[in-house]
Amino acid sequence: MTSAPRLGAAVMERLKRELDSRDWRLLRDVADFRLMTGRQLQRLHFGTGEAAARATRRALKRLTNRAVLVRLSRQIGGVRAGSSGFVYALGRAGHRLLHSDGPPRRLYEVRDGFLNHTLAIADLYVGLRTAAQGGRFELLRVEPEPLCWRRLPDGGDWLKPDLHIVLGLGEEALHSFVELDRGTEHRPTLLRKLRQYEAAYRSGTGEAHVAVFPRVVWLVPDERRAHVVRNLCRSRGLTSDLHAVAVVADALSALSGENEADERPPPVGYQKGNDELRKEVT
Repeated sequence: MTSAPRLGAAVMERLKRELDSRDWRLLRDVADFRLMTGRQLQRLHFGTGEAAARATRRALKRLTNRAVLVRLSRQIGGVRAGSSGFVYALGRAGHRLLHSDGPPRRLYEVRDGFLNHTLAIADLYVGLRTAAQGGRFELLRVEPEPLCWRRLPDGGDWLKPDLHIVLGLGEEALHSFVELDRGTEHRPTLLRKLRQYEAAYRSGTGEAHVAVFPRVVWLVPDERRAHVVRNLCRSRGLTSDLHAVAVVADALSALSGENEADERPPPVGYQKGNDELRKEVT
């Protein structure tokens, strides 16, 4: 990590003037997803090719030198990944630019499990943004953690998806909670999470402004794990049609409803609602 400058009021005002619109978009993405690699930020904000890679390196160096971002000591993909494998978090100045009060979240050194899971969610977001830019669908809403969390009706527990997204497909909007499963959780833990979703579904906890409960899309590392999760979804007392399961490689197809397994009737008791833009579907 590079040493950060002092962040007096004059420094912060100057930073606000120096940042361009792309800097602000990049900053907000890192803030939303907590950790992102140089490669992910390049794809989102600079494009592909060597010229884009050079522009990315210059921008990230400038932002880290000003403490807008901070670079972790570890690289993803080893030395051969080069600067694109560096991992970035929100720096002290970046936190102050977006949050005028409250202590900054320190993510400078994190455990491997948290790092890998967080970057996998960010990678999914990059894939969604890229597909939307290519016209595959509209990305109407993205809520990472903790914005996507919902309080369960007992008032003491929280439903904690990894992501909540809304995709625009023609005249319809497809709502999904995303669970990015890396195959590390034991079956009792998965079953407990499934029962939390069931409780939320039956109580109507989901979207506050529309009468729709999002599909729960489980993205798993391989077909063996997919078989385990699908069997658990069929457990007694669960609404199996509430869930879709797909391997990570098929994430975009699963989330946009292209997989044959996702062509299913809505869950029992589901009520359709309409918002200002789209017909809401599960």
